[in-house]
Amino acid sequence: MNVLRRFRSQIVFLLIMIVVPASGNATSPVTEAAPNDVERPASVTATIGDVLVRIDGPKLWTLSRIEYQAAILGIEDSAYGTVINIKDVGFIGTAHREVEAEEVTDLRFFLDDQPLQFSETDVSGKSFKVQRKSRIRSFHLDSLLELRDNRLYQSVRLRTASAVELKVMYPFMYAWTPTATAFLYGADDGTRVEGKFLGVTAKLKQFDQDGMNWLAVYDRPSGKGVVSRVLARPKVGDSGMRIVDAPGVYRKFYIMCFAEDKVPAGFDETYRIVTGYFESEQATWKMSANKLAEELRNSE
Repeated sequence: MNVLRRFRSQIVFLLIMIVVPASGNATSPVTEAAPNDVERPASVTATIGDVLVRIDGPKLWTLSRIEYQAAILGIEDSAYGTVINIKDVGFIGTAHREVEAEEVTDLRFFLDDQPLQFSETDVSGKSFKVQRKSRIRSFHLDSLLELRDNRLYQSVRLRTASAVELKVMYPFMYAWTPTATAFLYGADDGTRVEGKFLGVTAKLKQFDQDGMNWLAVYDRPSGKGVVSRVLARPKVGDSGMRIVDAPGVYRKFYIMCFAEDKVPAGFDETYRIVTGYFESEQATWKMSANKLAEELRNSE
């Protein structure tokens, strides 16, 4: 039986523990091997085209808000980025500090391909980029976030010299608005799996899908939607997609892999994803999502 299916019974719904705030602003890029408590921005907000993102220091300089045409789609009260649940240890990564903090060793911001000073915390332009290096136990992470042309690109290269037993790894997570009303999984062979999100009074529920390339989420109140498409993932690790539907909290989307599995020694692989945005009436949102998913297929 597929390990992801065996893992479905485990509901991941952790409160985010924001413990250590950033200590202020600096006026020059950070150097290599800097600890988490060096001076870095408390937050940076970037508006590129129709999309606004915020990067939060308390969440170790990962995403904390996503807007499209002034509609909040990615909420603030959750974690994004890469999270690793090590067997008999627990979750480590981004804002998850239940066990210990991920160590950020290098952090650089760029606006229109020019280095951004840490004193600049609310910017706009044609492109925005965050380069981030970090460590989670034996794992070394090279993370890249890039916003351009109304597309949000993220990648993470994960390396470990030693084998590691995991409960699960989430290379990417997106906490979409709790007002979102429907979702659509898609695969390049034409397979589609659709569903509706739960009402406010319903209990938390989880949806898992294997073999899919993309996921669309539609928010009827704003008439806006998102499509996230996986562009690269290793052949090992048995990756799939998950939604944790927590009514009134979020509709959270995960790329998941290595569920109840071991990351092999010498692992050195990259995951990459792109998210695009659309506006549509309720009657035609799935058509808009399918069109955007195809456009994202050849994203670079």
